[in-house]
Amino acid sequence: VSKYLVVCCVSMLLGLTMAKGKKGTKERCNETLIIPSDYYKVPTEESEGNGNIHTRSLSPWTWKSTTVEN
Repeated sequence: VSKYLVVCCVSMLLGLTMAKGKKGTKERCNETLIIPSDYYKVPTEESEGNGNIHTRSLSPWTWKSTTVEN
């Protein structure tokens, strides 16, 4: 019985060690965020909603803005 227990433990440890050794390649996203040119305009009453999340957030985002003409 103890031989089977040792064989089980060794094979389990070997399996865990082999699983940690495999590293997959991660794909990078090549897409960029496109912000429309009218993004910073003053909202109308109809579109106001919850307001600008960037001014309400506990950690406001900072953006490097670039506009792209269609």
